[in-house]
Amino acid sequence: MIEKTKFAPPEAEALFEKLESMYERYTELERLLADPEVIANSARYTACIKEHGSLSKIVNKYLELNEVLRHKEDTRAIFSDNSGDKDLQQLAMDELDNLATKEEALYKEIKQLFISGDGGPQKNVIMEIRAGTTFVAAEAVHTQSTSCTCRAVTPARSA
Repeated sequence: MIEKTKFAPPEAEALFEKLESMYERYTELERLLADPEVIANSARYTACIKEHGSLSKIVNKYLELNEVLRHKEDTRAIFSDNSGDKDLQQLAMDELDNLATKEEALYKEIKQLFISGDGGPQKNVIMEIRAGTTFVAAEAVHTQSTSCTCRAVTPARSA
């Protein structure tokens, strides 16, 4: 599955599962957009185009991240297989540093796409903040308040 790196967020596994499902839907939409029956139905075709467009940014970043992670794995293999060649090891180390920087940037971009709503069809979010999570809650509220309007909701009291 997903290798834990220092740049991967703690929720990386769940993030990749969500990204994979978005990618599957994206490829399904591409197939549907080529289907003559869908093209003939203008309402369905328009809906598919809108959904495809809303998924395209985040799916492209996901594919880019997958490529970086695969390239990192290949570079690590080169590094470990050539223990005697110092120049090749140095090149591999430099490449790993470069790939780690790209990986970190892509994780940030993907998270920002989720937060901003540019990455998918979601529009409304309900966030529950529980007691005992002050620091995490403060960070979450700050992050969410930069890109959406928040409304305080008080819990209903049970009788």
